[in-house]
Amino acid sequence: MIDFIKTHRTKIIITMLSLVTVAAIAVTVWAVAFRKAPVLNPDYAAQETEKDAEKIEGETPDSEPVDGGKLNIIYSPEVTVSLSSGRASLLIGNLAKSQHNIVAEIDIQGEIILQTGAILPGYRIVDVEILANAKEMLRKGVYNGTIRLYMYDKETNEREMLSSEIESEIKVVE
Repeated sequence: MIDFIKTHRTKIIITMLSLVTVAAIAVTVWAVAFRKAPVLNPDYAAQETEKDAEKIEGETPDSEPVDGGKLNIIYSPEVTVSLSSGRASLLIGNLAKSQHNIVAEIDIQGEIILQTGAILPGYRIVDVEILANAKEMLRKGVYNGTIRLYMYDKETNEREMLSSEIESEIKVVE
């Protein structure tokens, strides 16, 4: 056995180096072609307000200014997604007394399926459009997901340090 290794030493080294090179190339191809790009949340909210937001009846803003970050929200952790309409039914309300705009997103298994525009104080969303690629990713059933709420300054639109995550049950229907 030792004689075999001594006589074929060069061939063994070349074979091992070839295997290492092939493994390195395979990892590089995977890293470039098959890894998902990370989802980045902007430091400044989208300039447009959420087109599907509706005014909350009977809500009036605080008459006196408030220092700091007052936030009043209402929400329901249940979400229903209709694949046929490409819309989600949910409740996220930014009460008029809030000092922040809100951007909401829904994450299922690491994939963002919905992201809203700015929800202004005194407005809520109950029926919004899901992202275009979400219909291809989802199948009928019930998923555990996360609703993330990002707060933005009303005046500058700059993202605040404040955010919230709500564990959610997401029902997907045809």
